[in-house]
Amino acid sequence: MKITCDMCIDLMPLVLDGIASEDSYNAVMEHISACENCRSMFDGQALPQIQDDKGVLLTIKSQLRMAGLFVLILGAAVGAMLTNSQNVFYNFMIMPVLGCLGYAVMRKRWYFMLPLIFITSFVSTFFVCLLSEKCGFETAVMSAGMYSLIYTVLSCVGILIGALLHFALRKE
Repeated sequence: MKITCDMCIDLMPLVLDGIASEDSYNAVMEHISACENCRSMFDGQALPQIQDDKGVLLTIKSQLRMAGLFVLILGAAVGAMLTNSQNVFYNFMIMPVLGCLGYAVMRKRWYFMLPLIFITSFVSTFFVCLLSEKCGFETAVMSAGMYSLIYTVLSCVGILIGALLHFALRKE
């Protein structure tokens, strides 16, 4: 069976690890007996450069963290917008879930969640209160501050739940 150099290079790690099928092993051995470049790679003299795994993983992790932060900010804003409606009690579920999700996304920097939730909910609640024309500036500030404090405490409960789940489900 004739294979190209690219196919041989792709199969080499499997052959070297001993997990290649017999046909793949035979194809690689046949190819490296005829190809000097592939034989030198197989012997370890010039291993092909494989894409940096750490760089790829860091990129994926960064993108997931940014998506998680977006979801957290959006969730805090939605929760704050529910404040002036009859659905305000949904925040007793939304904010702890956001805290738990925030712990999962931020891990070692979980404490950044608290100001993020407070500021997002404060700004959202403040503008919702002002735009509804039910209250003046001072009342809007007091109302937004009170609700933001409650939402931050509820998020702390979620962070605690996330930390306890992380502790309970960690691998040892």
